[in-house]
Amino acid sequence: MRSIAIALALVALVVLFYVATIVRLGGNVARRPAVGAVSQPTVVVSSPAPSEKEVQQC
Repeated sequence: MRSIAIALALVALVVLFYVATIVRLGGNVARRPAVGAVSQPTVVVSSPAPSEKEVQQC
């Protein structure tokens, strides 16, 4: 009987966490792009390395 009560409490806790997560994320989670999807290309601009004089001035 005790193990059934523990199992039911665990199931209730899992359901509570699931519902809280869905409520917290909201309905917009279904409309956002998939993970890893790129909507626009990403441009990475790197700056040149600082010279020795600039490093010594810091």
